[in-house]
Amino acid sequence: MTPITPPARSARQRTLSKPRRLVAGAAAAAGALIVAGAVSLASAGASSAVGIDGDLACGKATTATSTAAGSAANATDCDTATPWTSAAATPQELKVDLGATTAVHHVSVVWGGGYGTTFKIRTSPDGSSWQTRTAVTTGAGGTDTVTLPSGVTTRWIELYNQHYVSGASGFTVKEFEVFGTADSGTPTPTPTPTPPTTPPTQTVSVSTSAQLTSALANARPGQTIQLADGTYTGQFKATVPGTSSAPIVLTGSSRAVLTSNGGNGYGLWLSNAPYWQVRGLSVADSVKGIVMDASPHVTLDSVTVSDIGYEGVHFRSGSDHGLIQNSYVHDTGTSHPQYGEGVYIGSANSNWDQYAGPTGVDASDYVQVLNNRIGPNVAAEGIDIKEGTHSGVVRGNTLDGTGEQNENSGDSPVDVKGDDYVLDGNTVSHPFTDGFQVHNVYADYGCSNRFTNNRFTLGSAPGYGINVTNNSGCSSKNTVYSSNTSSGGRGLTNIAVTP
Repeated sequence: MTPITPPARSARQRTLSKPRRLVAGAAAAAGALIVAGAVSLASAGASSAVGIDGDLACGKATTATSTAAGSAANATDCDTATPWTSAAATPQELKVDLGATTAVHHVSVVWGGGYGTTFKIRTSPDGSSWQTRTAVTTGAGGTDTVTLPSGVTTRWIELYNQHYVSGASGFTVKEFEVFGTADSGTPTPTPTPTPPTTPPTQTVSVSTSAQLTSALANARPGQTIQLADGTYTGQFKATVPGTSSAPIVLTGSSRAVLTSNGGNGYGLWLSNAPYWQVRGLSVADSVKGIVMDASPHVTLDSVTVSDIGYEGVHFRSGSDHGLIQNSYVHDTGTSHPQYGEGVYIGSANSNWDQYAGPTGVDASDYVQVLNNRIGPNVAAEGIDIKEGTHSGVVRGNTLDGTGEQNENSGDSPVDVKGDDYVLDGNTVSHPFTDGFQVHNVYADYGCSNRFTNNRFTLGSAPGYGINVTNNSGCSSKNTVYSSNTSSGGRGLTNIAVTP
């Protein structure tokens, strides 16, 4: 879409503009969900001010996913009398190019009648790769003012709308305002970094639950959090991003065990925390094991995940380019066997309204699952690859289907519903029905997957090594190569084998 440049502000607009003040502490009262940083919501009647001092978005190039009334530029024309209204489909994106990289403190969304009940504020350095900074799940219309995490700088900023109020026929935004300082005054320029007099500590040694909670909250790129052996009980959540050149490392031996205690029940939750490496440690006795939300480029290496009520490891909400390797996942689904996957990639299409990204699907793509032991007593699929994901690799894993309970169709150690995966060199034994299953469960997903060098010991299981349930629904077919071998059951596969 070609950006639309709105008209310049008139002298009258500049004269009548009023600063908008941040209302602090309202998020707690509203019960907003914090995904990254603090959320502050202030709901009031729509402003009648014509312009807002310090609004970095005022007059900047703005685009939208769709337009039913007005134009995208209306949301940043410094005039609340001229709104933008989207089409009724969800999600909807409103993107603003601020023109240069600058510090951003908070945003204000002046809603019309179609206000967002659930929305995110996202930023991008280049207008193509986006990071969620804050999410709100209790929007109530009027004016929502949302504080971003400390230190955010960006050139592009986006209002990512997920749900609008019942009865509306789309989102209506009178103004989307962006501010560089807490008092909405003069925009804050990007500061020139000053080398610290004392280098930051690169290794943080941790031996108690309180120390781990603090270390996660205060982590910095390039830092290593070193766990002593012992049991760590609490709600362990990482929200600080690492970088490609300076990832954040959380490491310990298998005798360093993280376990949840009430609350969200996640043993370890990485939320908007890309470029982390988790090594060696164990997660046990938790509702869920290790969960990545909007956290791409996360590596799990040599971890042990066991005795988990639901899934063991979940790459979710666009956690692309993830990697789990050399790890051991067993005894999952202990309380909810129908959701007891060992490694779960993406989200079911029924959950995309909560976990989808800009494309409308949970694009947790390019995930690699390498050289792991998965099972026994994984109650659902050992590896569940969901629709909407693509281009991952599942290689060199040993999957033991003993203990699979066939609830919610969980009857194969590997279930493939995504596209363009390579499944190579895996060893499968004791499946409930089939070794691998391939499904077209939604749209035309579940296609163009390639199976090579896998070994299946089916025993008395009633299925195939590789059961491709609906290859006819694919324009680019799934391919089972003759390098795969199988014994027992009904044989290797139900489709023609490719030499």
